[in-house]
Amino acid sequence: MSLDSQPEELVEWARQLALSEKTPDGIICPGETSYFALISGFAAGGKVRGRDYHAVAKSVSSVIRMQEPPVDHIIEDVREAGFLMGKHLLELMNEDNPGPRQTLQQPELRFVDV
Repeated sequence: MSLDSQPEELVEWARQLALSEKTPDGIICPGETSYFALISGFAAGGKVRGRDYHAVAKSVSSVIRMQEPPVDHIIEDVREAGFLMGKHLLELMNEDNPGPRQTLQQPELRFVDV
C-alpha cells in the first residue's frame, strides 16, 4: 500500500490485515482517506477501534474531527505549507547559487481518550 493506493484497495488490505494473525494493535495513518479506509476494513474484519486497535491520523481538514468516537490526529496547516513552498521557490529563483531549502512546521496534536 502507498499514498497512491485507491481507497477500495486500502479497505481490502485492512480487512485482510484484521483477519490475519499479525493484526497490529496500533496504526499511524498518513491521511484522512487512509484512516477511514482502515477503520472500514478493520470493522469488516471484526475489529473495534479502541478495543482491538488504536489509530492516529494526519489531518489536513476538519472532516476527521466529525468522527465518533473522536480519533487522535495530527493537524497539518496546508495553507502555511503552501505559503512556505512559494516563499522557498521565490528565494531559489532570486539567488545566484541556490541551495536546498527545508522548513519544519510545528504540527498541532489532538489526542483524545477513547
